[in-house]
Amino acid sequence: MSSSSPTSSSFVRKTVKHVVKSDRLSTDMAQQIVDGQLQIGTLLASETQLSSSYGISRPHVRQALQRLAAAGLISTRHGLGSYVNTKEQWNLFDPMLLEVFVQSGNLMAIASELVELRKIVEVECSRLAAQRITASEMQELKKWLERMDATLDDAAAIAEADLCFHAVIISASHNRFLQGIMSYLHAPLSKARFLTMQAGQRKGRLRAQRHHRLIFEALAQRNSGLAQTRMQSHMKQLEKDMENALRIMSLEKN
Repeated sequence: MSSSSPTSSSFVRKTVKHVVKSDRLSTDMAQQIVDGQLQIGTLLASETQLSSSYGISRPHVRQALQRLAAAGLISTRHGLGSYVNTKEQWNLFDPMLLEVFVQSGNLMAIASELVELRKIVEVECSRLAAQRITASEMQELKKWLERMDATLDDAAAIAEADLCFHAVIISASHNRFLQGIMSYLHAPLSKARFLTMQAGQRKGRLRAQRHHRLIFEALAQRNSGLAQTRMQSHMKQLEKDMENALRIMSLEKN
């Protein structure tokens, strides 16, 4: 047993090392595509060229390309090579791709679509939650509502509490498909909410909190129509908040 352990450990270390290198290549190329350095329709370097440039084996280059293809960023044509796909083909639910948008500061490129998705999903979730929310979920919701009251002067803390408040409502819909859709979006939602809370300053946070309190009251009353209407109103305000945050980001960038 003892004689086989070093070999086994060595194998694990090598595997992890190669996986990390493969991930680094896929993330780096995804970054170049999102940034526009690799434009739509661009023919990527060959596996041999990428292997030489990044110092990893061709099988691991192939793994990285497969990861990019899974995210919808590239398509491979047999005998011709790999090409960058149109933006409509990108899988925005892919965790790696979402992380690239967040980490690269390119959240602006998908922010409006993200808000549109929230409007569609969360308005319906609030309607269902009014019918299905449990006593313990109401207590959880109250906890995050109070946490937001207590953190009005801290953009990061209130943004986190805000996300948790909305997560409880989504969970209280007791619809696993709706829960699954939103679970993919944690990273960009977290970043986007921080930006809106920061840009809106205390006045904007107080406005958001008034919306939250009205939604909470509608859910406490188990009034599905009212909960839906109030969430819709909150999402409209969120859309304005995001436009404001993006405008500020654009000005700072220039």
